[in-house]
Amino acid sequence: MERFKGTKGEWVVSGGTSIVSMPYQCKITNSVSGWSYDEAKANAQLIATAPRMLEALISIVDYWNTTQRGSINDHINHSLNLAEKVIDEALRK
Repeated sequence: MERFKGTKGEWVVSGGTSIVSMPYQCKITNSVSGWSYDEAKANAQLIATAPRMLEALISIVDYWNTTQRGSINDHINHSLNLAEKVIDEALRK
C-alpha cells in the first residue's frame, strides 16, 4: 500500500494553534482557526494527529489484507485498539 508523501516526523501543536513537524521544526501551518481559541486548539490537535490516523488506517487495512492467525474477534480487537488509540490522541483523552 502507498505511504504518506507529506512532511515526515511527528506533527505536534506548537504555541496553541500552529503545527510543526518534529524533530525537524518544519512548520506545517502558521495558525489554525476556530470560532474560539479552545476550538482552534482542538482543530490544531486534530490536524496534528492526521498522520498517525493515516498510519493506523493503513495498518488496519494491511492487517486485514494479509493472512493472520487467530479468530475474527482477534482481528476486530486489533483494529479497534488501533482506531481507539488514535481517536483518543486526536481528542486528547
